[in-house]
Amino acid sequence: MLTRQRVGSQKLYSKAGLETSSANAKSAQAAARSAEVQLSFDYIKSPIDGRAGIVNVFPGSLVQASNVVTTATSSTATSSVGSMVTITQLNPINVQFVIPEKDIPIMLENQLDWEAMTVKVNFGDSGKRSYEGKVLVIDNQVDPSIAAVRVKAQIPNEDKTLLPGQFAHASLVANTLKDALSIPSQSVVINPRGKLVYVVDKDGKAVSKPIKVVYEYQGTTVVTGIEGGDRVVVEGKQNLRPGSKVREAKVTPTATPAPAQAAATPTTPSATDKK
Repeated sequence: MLTRQRVGSQKLYSKAGLETSSANAKSAQAAARSAEVQLSFDYIKSPIDGRAGIVNVFPGSLVQASNVVTTATSSTATSSVGSMVTITQLNPINVQFVIPEKDIPIMLENQLDWEAMTVKVNFGDSGKRSYEGKVLVIDNQVDPSIAAVRVKAQIPNEDKTLLPGQFAHASLVANTLKDALSIPSQSVVINPRGKLVYVVDKDGKAVSKPIKVVYEYQGTTVVTGIEGGDRVVVEGKQNLRPGSKVREAKVTPTATPAPAQAAATPTTPSATDKK
């Protein structure tokens, strides 16, 4: 029984009454939490933000833990669905692509700073819009079936216009070569002594210069051993010898001509040139 005595301006309560009130409060709180747990069974919350796919369960379906939710049978196959619905994260979204085995050393040069590698991705055939992202991880082994290594990058998708499974065109900027000199790959000559190119001197004669290939990609080769502005023989080099006279072919100018890539075609060597 709760008793109270007034002593001056103070209010005194019995210890037994205080403990009983405290126990009743804790019991009420436990009952409230239990009710919240029971109510939570009516809702399924996703641990990630994303978009829900097609729902595979409808009112009246019998579902149990670890059991197949639905089974669809057609004339050719039977497919089973093990989830009620699939939640897919759309922003940011991951893209996976492969890099040829020959380009792996360039990527590994920046393996301590993967975030510095820029990935540009285009979706669809139009390629009107591109997305930029960062490299997340580079696989630790080469796939021998395709002679390439898998790379995963992440790109922003704030408008949620991209969906998983789309075909993408990806390009990776792994390194930037400063003050690099590039020439068409077809101008490089390979012989037993190494690689060289034929350069046209001021007298219109071919001069062979040994070069070192720094990097090669899609018909363009970065080299050392020649100077900027040198005229390099691109076509007909198989008929050249050092000192042969060449005639520069007329090339239709392009909107953005590449520097130090002047092309020349040799004339058929005469008897004098062959001596």
